[in-house]
Parts: sequence; C-alpha cells; structure tokens
Amino acid sequence: MKNLKNKLFIIFSLLCALALTSCMDLYDGSEVPTSFKVTFDGNGGSYIDGGIAATTYSQIYAFAEQKNLIANKFSKANCKFLGWAESATATTATFADEANFSTKTDRTLYAIWSEVTYTVTFVGNGGSTSEGKNTYTQDFKVGEEKALEKMKFVAPEGKTFKGWTETAGTSTCNYHDMDKISVKEDLTLYAVWIWTSNVCTITFEGNDGSTAGGATSYTQELEIGTTEPLRENMFVNPPQAKYFYGWATTANATSKDYSDGQSYPASSPAVTLYAVWVDTNLYVSPNGNDSNSGLTHDLAFKTLQRVVKEITDSKKYGATLDWNVYIDGSVEGNTNIENLIAKSITLAKDPTVGVTTAELNGSNSGTVLKVSTDSDIRINDVTITGGRATDGAGIYIDNASAKITLNSGAKVSDNTATNDGAGVYIKKGHFIVNGGEIISNTATRYGGGVCIDSGEMIFQDGYIGKQNEGNKAAEGAGIYNKGTVKMSSGHITNNEAKNGNNGNGCGVYNCNTGIFEMSSGAITNNFAGVVPTGDINVTSRGGGIYNSGTVNLKGDAIIGTATQASDSSYSNYANQSGGGIYNVGVLTFEDNCTCSIQGNHAKVSGGGLWFSSTSTFTSNTFTSTGDVLSDTRIVLNHANSNWQIKKD
Repeated sequence: MKNLKNKLFIIFSLLCALALTSCMDLYDGSEVPTSFKVTFDGNGGSYIDGGIAATTYSQIYAFAEQKNLIANKFSKANCKFLGWAESATATTATFADEANFSTKTDRTLYAIWSEVTYTVTFVGNGGSTSEGKNTYTQDFKVGEEKALEKMKFVAPEGKTFKGWTETAGTSTCNYHDMDKISVKEDLTLYAVWIWTSNVCTITFEGNDGSTAGGATSYTQELEIGTTEPLRENMFVNPPQAKYFYGWATTANATSKDYSDGQSYPASSPAVTLYAVWVDTNLYVSPNGNDSNSGLTHDLAFKTLQRVVKEITDSKKYGATLDWNVYIDGSVEGNTNIENLIAKSITLAKDPTVGVTTAELNGSNSGTVLKVSTDSDIRINDVTITGGRATDGAGIYIDNASAKITLNSGAKVSDNTATNDGAGVYIKKGHFIVNGGEIISNTATRYGGGVCIDSGEMIFQDGYIGKQNEGNKAAEGAGIYNKGTVKMSSGHITNNEAKNGNNGNGCGVYNCNTGIFEMSSGAITNNFAGVVPTGDINVTSRGGGIYNSGTVNLKGDAIIGTATQASDSSYSNYANQSGGGIYNVGVLTFEDNCTCSIQGNHAKVSGGGLWFSSTSTFTSNTFTSTGDVLSDTRIVLNHANSNWQIKKD
C-alpha cells in the first residue's frame, strides 16, 4: 500500500511539472494577456476613413500567433511605400507589406517611405560619351525643377548638337542644352544633330540682363532653311525696374522684332538678338485694345485682365518687380488675379493725361476685382464700382498671403451682394484701409461695407460709410467680422443695418470668433433698425457695435460724439438695446485709456452700453449702483428706460 502511495505521488508530481512546463509561456508570476495589438502608424502618410484622413489603424494578434500583417492602407504624396519598421526614423523596412508576423507584446510599426524619383535617359542618337557610352541618365525628384545636365556626347563627325527631342527620328527640339525642366514620369531624350556647314547660330545678348548663373549671353543652333521657335528667354536678372519685352536685332531698340518663343526662320550662319527691357508701367483705357503693347497711354490695353496676363507672362523675374498700372477712364472690371508673381502692383490714375475718372467697373455683373494669389496690391485714386455678386461684389480676397491696400483717394462704392460683403469680402488674406473709402454698398445679409470670414483687416485711416453714402446690410452694415480687425484711426459712420424692421450691429457686428481692437478713430451715426419706429418689439441691437466675440477698446477710441442723446438727437442708434455697444461677449476697456461712449440712443435700454449677465465687461473705473451701472467714459447717452449703461 505504501509503495502504491509513493507511485501515485510520483505520478502526480510528474503531471504537475508537465502542466507547469506547458504554462511557462503564459505565466511568469502573474497572468499575461492572451492577445496583443499591432498599431500601424502612417509616419506622415494617411488614408481616408469615413471621410476623415486617418493616420493609424490596428490589428489584433493572439499570443505567438503567426499570420500576415494587414495590407498597407496609407499613401503619402510623391512617396513610395517600402514596408514597416519599429522606428519612425528608419530608412529601410524591417517587414515587407503583408509579411508573416507574430508578437508576444503590443507593438507599433511605422510606415517607411522613399521619395519617388523619375529618370531622364539621354540617348546619343549617333553620338557617344568620352567613355564610349551611347546613353547616360539623370534623376529628378517629384516636383523638382532643375537644369538638364550639360550634353556629354561627342558629336558625330561634321555635325553639331542642336538640342533634345522626345521623339526619335525627328529634328524638332523639345529642349535645349541645360534647359530647366521638371518631369512627371520617366523620360527619354534623343540628341538632335545638324551638319556644321548648315548651322545658324543665334546669340542672345542680355543687354544689361543676365542668367541665373550670371552669364550675359547664350546661344541656340538652328538648321539653315528651317523655321523653329526661339529659345526661351533665360535672362532672369533684369536691369533695375525693367521687365523683358522681347528680342530686337539692334542693342538700343525700344520695340521688339520677335516675342519670346516666336518662330524664327534661320537663313544665315550667325545672328545676334538683343533683349529688350522696358519700364514696369502698363496702361489701360476703355479706348485701348488688348492687342496693343500696353506700354504707353496711346498703346493702352482695354482691360485689366489683359494687364494681369502681361504681368503673369513675366513670371521669371516678376517676384522682384514693382508694377504700376495706370488707368484712364472707366475700365471693364471682372478681373481675377491668380497664378501671379509680382513684388507689388499699384493701380492709379494715368499721370500722362488729365484724367478725371479712373475706375474699374463691374457693370453689375460679377466681382470687380478678385485676388486669389500671393500678391501685394495697392489701390490709389481708383474706384472699384458696379460689382454684383453673391459674395464680394467689389473686392474678393481669397489667399492667406494676399495683401490689398486701399490708399487715400481710392473708393469701393455702389456694389451689391446678394449674400455677404458687398464692398469687400475677405475669405482669407489681409486688407488695409489707409485713407480709402468704402461707401454706398449694399449686402442682403452681412457686411455691406466689409465682411471678414477668415482674415485680417487693418483700418489705419479713411471711411467706411459717409453722410448720405452709408453702407447697408441686414447685420453688420459697416463691418461684419468673424476674423480680426485692428482700427487705429478712421471713421465708421452713417451705415444702416436693417432686416425688415430689425437689424443688429450697424457700425460693426463682431461675431463670436471675431476680434475687434480699436485704439483710435470714431464709430458714429450708425442706425440699427428703422429710425425711429417707437415699436419696442423691433429687435435691433448695437447701433455702434454688436459684440458676441472679443472687443478691446483702448487709446482714444470714440463710440458716438453727440453732446446729448434723445429721440431726435443722437449719434449711434438702436431700436431696442445698446445704442453705442450691445455686448454678449468680452468687452474690455484697456487701463488708462481715454476712449468714450457718448451721445448714443437706444429705444429701450442701454443707450450707451448694454451687456448681458453672461458676458464680460472690464473697466478700471466701472461702478455699480443696483441695476444701473456707470463708467466715467460712458456719458450723455439716452434710453427711454433711462439706462445709460444696462446689465441684463
């Protein structure tokens, strides 16, 4: 019996040891997970999941399970997927796409990318390199623009190199030696040879201009008896304040014999063409012609769009040039400035004649001037008028790097928007008013004068609205702002916000995302709603400013100027509340500022200032006596309920 017990104990011990051994992978003092997550990180790549760009996804593995990785879902612009690695900075892949894989822990695999390159193969087509090779290659990255390698082939006997063609067996060149190009796929170029005895050598002289490498001349070989395009102008460094106009057969010419790229009949062994440089002044007139040169008043273009094309065609060196566009009379508007490279463009009256009118006129059709490129455009003594569009009838700005300046003498007037921003609509970009006027514009919804969707307006001086020339809109008749406005001078005046009998924020409607900063200037004589109706159910608020965003008043900013306010005498007016300012956002008087809210009127309450209990009002002299609030800079305002300042 004792022996049997011993045997059973030995058998039991062996079974326990076997069980323990079989579980060693699963237990080490405590139980470990039985499944693990492999996270795939795009490492700069992404894929679309439910309409959203996703940068990770995952796969679940059981302990020590062997199975293939999920196929790669990511893509990355101009890059090729190499595989996966466990380091985001790896340059080579550890695991191939859909590789067999196993894990005993959670792990992250990073996509590894390489830039796509294209190969240009040069074929000797009868020529060979000094090493006797008939081909050589050059690599281009996606989107890269650079010069073709200098031709390496030794010419066949009695011939000279003309250029490169993409089609074997043709003599028409697509490229010349060392042309700057970019490629979108692998490319094969064949050398084109012509007999030396039949060569026309054209020498292009810079005439005070030079190439990117500093050369003052370059050449092109054509076969005598053929007609082919001239080599594109390579002089990207022009004489100061000049632009390339074409080619002439004499060095001191002011007009051109050939345009850039024009077909040239080769008839003699040697020809010299000189670059023609002209001033960066272009002229436009209703009596002009778009087939003219645009270089003088007598040779003016007819439309601004033709002017834009002329500047666009100068793109090689346009980024360094300041252009002057001189306007005589009422010129056709509806101009879209896009894909344009220029240091600046100034629109001004034609100084060579006694101009009484200089305007861009939309003729009640479309936007007068749309800017959708990175440009600095300055408008001097020119009127933008007659636009009719859904948004931005006068000026429409749609580029974050664009900067449009309305200088003294310039106007944006009498434009109509069926939605927003009749005078100026800033979808994105920068708009500066430096003495100009935005007057008599009408928007059905928001921003009769200016509507800022996402961008910045700098108001340095000038007028948004004038007596008998105010802007109109349902809300924000002067300015409707969802971006940023910085006002350091100027006037917002005589605008009218009315939507039926209602209307808010006549001078300025500052939305919940808007920031309005005012350090000087005046907001006066703006009317929110029907003036006056006596109907307290007319819900017009904020004659000067309606604020649900952030307003910061500092310096000597003025909201209203009347010495008294009543039903018949007032500065800014609201049919219900907040004659000067209606605030449901953040309103701050900067410490020690001298700004004032004076002589405004509201039909119900808060003649100077009305603000809600949920809003923020900060002032270093703010005092409270029950429901009636006061501030030393908020004076002589009137409301029928006798609240100069009212907190709801």
